[in-house]
Amino acid sequence: MLLAALLFAAGAIGIFTSRPWWQPTVVGAAIFSSLIYILMWNVKAHNLDGQGGVGLVVNLVLLVLILIFHWPRLGL
Repeated sequence: MLLAALLFAAGAIGIFTSRPWWQPTVVGAAIFSSLIYILMWNVKAHNLDGQGGVGLVVNLVLLVLILIFHWPRLGL
């Protein structure tokens, strides 16, 4: 999980400094974080928010915003 946090932090630095590598970094962090969540999930559908389900939803929203809507558009 620390690696996912570091990747998200690097992506945030990249976006705030308008670097071109921020998108693949954030996409990779979201995918990696989601995979870790899925691998560590105890397969019980109760208390998903306590198990990190909110983070999975945030990752999915980030992926949709970046990959489908190309958000944010830098340099406009």
